[in-house]
Amino acid sequence: MQKLTIIGNLGEDARVVQPAQGSDRQPFVAFPVACNESWKDAQGVKQERTTWYNCISSYQNIAAYLKKGNQIYVEGQPIYKTFTDKAGNQQIDITIRVNNFEFIGGKKAE
Repeated sequence: MQKLTIIGNLGEDARVVQPAQGSDRQPFVAFPVACNESWKDAQGVKQERTTWYNCISSYQNIAAYLKKGNQIYVEGQPIYKTFTDKAGNQQIDITIRVNNFEFIGGKKAE
């Protein structure tokens, strides 16, 4: 079994996805998480990179709490898919089937 652990910020509010009518799949929650990295290169110039992860969970009740900007710890099984973007470059889509998550920071309530 593979396990992937990330800490990042929600890119948008979570949404409940209803599978197509007649499908044997159950509804699930989907939400994107952005993980930011920064470092200095050999010339001392600050570099930054953001990696996006699509997360899915069968626990529909969590959707009400997963709001854009919240910082979250996510743990689960990775699902990798390759695709070709509009520019013709090979890309990797990483989806995490969430087994565990925790809120670890984020926006203060207004």
